[in-house]
Amino acid sequence: MKTFLFAFLLLLSAHCFADQSVYSDQLGSGWQNWSWASTNLSSKTTVHSGTYSIAVTETGGNQALYLHNNPQSTIGYEAISFWINGGSAGGQELQVQGTLNSNPIVAYTLPALAANTWQQVTVPLAGLGVANITEFDGFWIQDRSGTTQGVYYVDDISLVSKPQSVASMGIYADTLTNSWTNQSWATVNLLGTGTVHGGIYSISVTGKAAYDALYLHHPALTAPLYQTISFWINGGTSGGQQLEISGTQSGANQTAFNLPTLAKNTWTHIIVPLTSLGISVRGDFDGFWIADRAGVVEPTYYVDDITLSTTPAVNPGVTIGVDATTVTPISPLIYGVNSTDFSGMGRGFGFTRSGGNRLSAYNWENNASNAGSDYLYENDGLMGTTNVAGWAMQTFVQAAIGGGAVPLVTVPTVGYVAADKNGGGDIRNTPNYLTVRLKQEVAAKPGGKYVYPPNPNDYFVYQDEFVNYIKQFGTAQYPIMFQLDNEPDLWSSTHAEVHPNPVTYAELLSNNTTYATAIKKVAPNSQVFGPSNYGWEGYRTLQGASDANGRDFLSFYLHGMSQAGVTAKKRLLDVLDLHWYPEATGDGFRIVTDADSLGLSSARIQAPRSLWDSTYVENSWIAQSLGGNAINLLPDTFGRINTNYPGTKLSFTEYNYGGSNAPSGAIAQADVLGIFGRYGVYAAANWGIGSSDLAMLAGYKAFINYDRAGSRFAANEVKVSGETASQNSVYASVDRATPTLMTLVVINKTTNTTPFTINITKFAPNSAKAYTVSDGNFTTPIATAVSLNGSQAVLNAPPLSITTVVLKIVKP
Repeated sequence: MKTFLFAFLLLLSAHCFADQSVYSDQLGSGWQNWSWASTNLSSKTTVHSGTYSIAVTETGGNQALYLHNNPQSTIGYEAISFWINGGSAGGQELQVQGTLNSNPIVAYTLPALAANTWQQVTVPLAGLGVANITEFDGFWIQDRSGTTQGVYYVDDISLVSKPQSVASMGIYADTLTNSWTNQSWATVNLLGTGTVHGGIYSISVTGKAAYDALYLHHPALTAPLYQTISFWINGGTSGGQQLEISGTQSGANQTAFNLPTLAKNTWTHIIVPLTSLGISVRGDFDGFWIADRAGVVEPTYYVDDITLSTTPAVNPGVTIGVDATTVTPISPLIYGVNSTDFSGMGRGFGFTRSGGNRLSAYNWENNASNAGSDYLYENDGLMGTTNVAGWAMQTFVQAAIGGGAVPLVTVPTVGYVAADKNGGGDIRNTPNYLTVRLKQEVAAKPGGKYVYPPNPNDYFVYQDEFVNYIKQFGTAQYPIMFQLDNEPDLWSSTHAEVHPNPVTYAELLSNNTTYATAIKKVAPNSQVFGPSNYGWEGYRTLQGASDANGRDFLSFYLHGMSQAGVTAKKRLLDVLDLHWYPEATGDGFRIVTDADSLGLSSARIQAPRSLWDSTYVENSWIAQSLGGNAINLLPDTFGRINTNYPGTKLSFTEYNYGGSNAPSGAIAQADVLGIFGRYGVYAAANWGIGSSDLAMLAGYKAFINYDRAGSRFAANEVKVSGETASQNSVYASVDRATPTLMTLVVINKTTNTTPFTINITKFAPNSAKAYTVSDGNFTTPIATAVSLNGSQAVLNAPPLSITTVVLKIVKP
């Protein structure tokens, strides 16, 4: 990401749990009409309630009613509700899309409108991909036919709050209840007495023709409030029936779920997740049918005790092995962020970075900077209005150490830094701006005589003088580390004002060698990070550098820095630093968005596998460029390190998997931290996380503050076996300082409850506690029961959850 961030992130306003009016005779507070269809917000032609409605007239295909507001949080809201009328024409084919920072997310298809009829539409925010986000700024109702359609009307629009609680709904127990009705086309007897599971009656179903079905219907329901359809079924005297169940939305069946072949005269309990029926995010879920799938006339079978349940289904049990025989240290620096907002996010982060595009043009002599293409190429005083030399970095380092984090400071190497804080827009509009608005920054001061404060009146800013000054604020426990600029592969776009031409292999190797040498001269024991490539094409070709000549850039760079170290008789590069923003997509969107549709959630949860799993191929242009093969980033990169510069550590000082307030975001963040620890990553820092990103923070806190009292995942990784990467991850650790303590992080990636049995070798606990975070309780973990049987721990992990298990050997 390109915007500078190192200090405080603002906490968004408290969640609003009352319904919010968007339109009722007029637009609600803050809402604006940004439509590109012709709209009349005071139409009296057809009104649902009150005096006015919104008339929408299209003059071309794909036009929309677009209602916009300032970005707001959807945490606490369940759905968008409105009434809509097809007018005299009817038949309009429309879709709804929510917007995140004015960008539309997943399209939610509406059934064709009825003429001259008002109908209520409930669109779950989950169906739009905008549930639990903090930058929801509107939605539109859009033509999806590509043609000009007749005038339609919309009224009584609101954001509907989440209900405080939802109970399971009985459908059938001796009789249909709760407004469920029978609309079957098989022969159905709702008062069958021949074969009953519970009570007096069951439903007998007899086929009259192939594909006949028991169809139970209900007025439209909001499916995300429920989890499963549960029922008992019996094959009767014949057995062998081959059936399927389908959910319906607005009467149309969706994904079919095959039932097991029915057993003769045997009751079988069936639990079907709504996610398996393709209706789990719909607001017009209105029934289901159980139908023949073999194309035959099925003999009589029986169904009983049917429930629409809020209880998730249960997966088959999972057995995990944990072997504490061999331990591997975990670097505490992997738990890092690009922020010092520890008062908002909490403590426990082991590493923090001051970085980003703005730091490329940071002038330590007066704290001026320029964010380049991130903001107008304008010089300003955002990093510090004071001209006290080094103030911005000094306060960053002090805040980092005060929060218990090792600081990483960016040393500019691009060639020029901001000279002033005068604003005024693009500095390139100033004649002779290179000498008027900028100062040349140099790796080493001639003569090496450092002074403080530095001379502000010459044309040069010396980076070794900066390092010599700032190093004094480090401590033995929290040494200052140094990064060689930021994303040089993008300098020609992000900092075109100072480096308009793309950087080359030879230039960057020479540049980093020069600056690393200068840093090591004044801070010989410091660790130097580089080259901080922005992403995949940076790793491979330095973003298409003119002298690539088919060479892999990281291999070239590592080998070149190794040779430079030989010449200098010292290691110049300690840490190979990369940035990683996954390109994986779901529902057509990159997972780095905060949106969270079903497809995005699935892709985001699976995306960490691209760090290590040679069998996993994500949906991305990177995987396509590899011929449909796995990315396998960590093993591949460590292989290049071992070949070209053994002993070099690996860091990711920017990364983000999106979904900052979604269960999938919590799971991805926790999984990434576990993977970094398991594979030996040295340092890592999430870019963009802030105090309002509750799910992402929960992913961190599963490791660094699982009980919200400062307790942490132990410091030494132990071997785990038995995971199924697509469904679960388990990370285990022991503390050498406290050999009676073992911690586990158990991640359930599925939408069902998963029973875990964990068999432990070389550790026999007699005390267990567990702390679980999942949707709705990211801030305060829920105590989860763990039973012990010798060296075996057993627990049930809720759907889409992260559970930290604390096992101890307590002396009697």
